[in-house]
Amino acid sequence: MINHICMNIDGAIRNAKDLKGCVTVEGCTLNTVAEIREWLNSQKAKGRRVLPFGYCKGFDFVKGCPGHETREECDEHEAICKIASAICEEEKTCQQWCGVYTECKAYQEAKKIYEERKKK
Repeated sequence: MINHICMNIDGAIRNAKDLKGCVTVEGCTLNTVAEIREWLNSQKAKGRRVLPFGYCKGFDFVKGCPGHETREECDEHEAICKIASAICEEEKTCQQWCGVYTECKAYQEAKKIYEERKKK
């Protein structure tokens, strides 16, 4: 069983100084404690308790990673997410965390591209 790590929002707010320069939102790196806390509080206001550190299929913003049976499943999801990020028209405004939600329009398109590449 593979489990991805995630970050507890309350803990991150308490330790925001340690995250300076490590968080990028809409292409901008957050460099102050105030910016980081503001963004984390906005995530908390959406009902989220944890945030993913990477691509995790089926991620739950309250419980975290659901667990994955195989490394191949994780690798495939990550590859699709990278394609989706490259083609996402909503990259700067997307609040769906493209790469986490598989119902994302860009993810669905990326999955088709991935499958075609896999056939070759």
